[in-house]
Amino acid sequence: MKSWFDPRTEKRSSAIQGRDLFARERIPSEEIVAVKGGAIMDTAALRAILGEVSPAEIQIQDHLWFAPLRAEEVEDNILCLNHSCEPNVGVRGQITFVTPCEVDRGEELEFFLRHGRQGLANRD
Repeated sequence: MKSWFDPRTEKRSSAIQGRDLFARERIPSEEIVAVKGGAIMDTAALRAILGEVSPAEIQIQDHLWFAPLRAEEVEDNILCLNHSCEPNVGVRGQITFVTPCEVDRGEELEFFLRHGRQGLANRD
């Protein structure tokens, strides 16, 4: 399953890091800009394919992940949202990304990582 992106957004190169999601036009507050796609899998299943699909995975529970199943699905699933201490995107639930404030045309869509990215080294 592919991630869904608001048509007012686009992925492109970022001055912050790699690629990011940008507003193609003004986006009002409280708009859904992306919904993460992928398959639900446990940690063991993700470990088996991690080298092919990372960094397109999102942890949704202690031992459950949402990720593409194959390398060819990464581009359709990866959100390309960079971290910011002044975010203009928030997370509603586990996989829905919304604008808590108005986002101007050309602005990068960024969210706040509360706990940072957690690796799989000590997960079972």
